[in-house]
Amino acid sequence: MRNPENVLNSLASKAQHDGYKYRRLYRNLYNKEFFLLAYKRIKGHPPDDRSLERIDCLIESMKDESYQPNPVNSVSSPGANGTKRPLGVPSLTDKLVQEILRMMLEAIYDRSFSDHSHGFRPRRSCHTALTEVRKTFTWVKWFVEGDIKRFFGQMDHHVLVNILGNRIDDEKFLRLIRKFLRAGYLNDWKYHRTYSGTPQGGIISPVLSNIYLNELDQYIDKLKENFTQDDRNIPDSRYKRLYYVRYAGDFLIGIIGSKDDAKGVKEELAEFLKEKLNLQLSGEEMKITHSEKPARFLGYDIRVSRKHKGPAGSGGGSSGSPLKCKLYVPHEVWKKKLLESGSLEIAKNGKWKSKHRSSLIRLDDCAILDTYNAEIRGLYHYYRLASNVSVLNKYYHIMKYSLYKTLAGKYRTTTRKIIKKYEVNKVFTVTCETGNGIRTRTLYHEGFARQADPSEDNRVDYLPKAAKYINK
Repeated sequence: MRNPENVLNSLASKAQHDGYKYRRLYRNLYNKEFFLLAYKRIKGHPPDDRSLERIDCLIESMKDESYQPNPVNSVSSPGANGTKRPLGVPSLTDKLVQEILRMMLEAIYDRSFSDHSHGFRPRRSCHTALTEVRKTFTWVKWFVEGDIKRFFGQMDHHVLVNILGNRIDDEKFLRLIRKFLRAGYLNDWKYHRTYSGTPQGGIISPVLSNIYLNELDQYIDKLKENFTQDDRNIPDSRYKRLYYVRYAGDFLIGIIGSKDDAKGVKEELAEFLKEKLNLQLSGEEMKITHSEKPARFLGYDIRVSRKHKGPAGSGGGSSGSPLKCKLYVPHEVWKKKLLESGSLEIAKNGKWKSKHRSSLIRLDDCAILDTYNAEIRGLYHYYRLASNVSVLNKYYHIMKYSLYKTLAGKYRTTTRKIIKKYEVNKVFTVTCETGNGIRTRTLYHEGFARQADPSEDNRVDYLPKAAKYINK
């Protein structure tokens, strides 16, 4: 049996050859070493004897193509505004097969993906997408905002398999993909067929989404070539540029040109998405915004600063002082977070006041502190690229006094006495008993400085948790 890493490297090396057709991919599902690697990646440890027997049976079912994915068990998880959203939970057996498919598809396709595609890829994230926007959208006059809502549930199965068939000439492999697409799901023990979209909670769903929308990326590259006029010496009305960044179903286009240019791009995109990818966007899902006003992308507000004014032919800025693109924390985001967590109450006169959280009172002190720290760090970590990230000091002030009031409510005392009891060298400190002895934990007090560029991170954010959680 061939080493999986060697197989994947071989697939990746052939991806560089235009027009190369992949054949005999399915036979890799007879390779036990692939399943052992997949099991370790999913579970974090090697399989036991019982799991090894299951893998042997699974390989046999692959050989005679009797394997059939189970319907995904769909459970409801809290969504925005008190709604519920479906969350798919595949079986372990299906996860193993999907992980092998994911590894192969990623090896085949990742090098051909656009540099402007940031979702679910190694060393890429929401932050790398936002950083590209900040660095490249200088001088932009118009934004075209695109948000393909329910994208994972909209993908056309026929279109997707045809796209895969352009590079993969292996009917057994494609049949297996079709099985996952059509496996359906269970909700309240009732079976539902799936006619579109990728498997709920599926490990292969992210890479399939990138393969699908890579068609959009390539189309925009061609659109950009026809749109661009580079000569800065010609009249301003003829100098045009188009910039583009995408994360999963969310994309942002920057236009240097007229509003009619932006409208033309929007109309061409809408037609392409409908005719070629069978995706329809409503007016709310793709809109045009002047860059003086904020466009929303991945939970951030995006604007182009106009502090410097210059001749029209230069794009509106003085020489050496371009119109810079900047990222901002939207006010409603951190306000909404405070309200949702129960840390803030707003009086009828509009005055803000921190509030104790009765849902936390029964927890021990360390668990209460950990809850506040996780929420503070999570919001800051996601918005640390924003020019106005220091505004989170206001968020922090409310959270801090909400913590004081929560502990005061727990011990039936005052916030002043709580501060006096827990403050050590002006840092709020809690003592915790752990299995390794007594430890101390402190309330987050490291400030909210802006980070210009995201730190290196080799993890793939297979679910855009931060963006979707904060943006919706």
